[in-house]
Amino acid sequence: MMRWSLCAAVRAKETISSIRSVKPVKKKSPGELEAAALYPRAEKIGTLTLEGIPPEEWQHLTGSPRWWSPRNWAAASYWWCDGTRNLNDIRELVELEAGTRADGFDFVAYYRFLEQHGLVEFVKWGRK
Repeated sequence: MMRWSLCAAVRAKETISSIRSVKPVKKKSPGELEAAALYPRAEKIGTLTLEGIPPEEWQHLTGSPRWWSPRNWAAASYWWCDGTRNLNDIRELVELEAGTRADGFDFVAYYRFLEQHGLVEFVKWGRK
């Protein structure tokens, strides 16, 4: 009886050690592919304001990004713009901070808007 349980234990250990966790492969959307190639770097240090840009031109925003909160995606994401993270990485970080998904906020369009107004610059990966 002892031999049988020892053999079963050895087989169980071999089976468990051969199992590896694998992340599920998710097909990326065109927006995610574009976001993976964009590495924004903030042009101004500190809190982002849109002063000087008429509110009618504030694309994708319902309020000023000056007022930070974890679910103000515009404000929270700006603090991660150091030129070393792409927009997918930044999105993931702000979602972790907020504890919820950033559904309904288009990071690519928002950061293209900031680039047009000289508030961020897209850099090649890894350059500050």
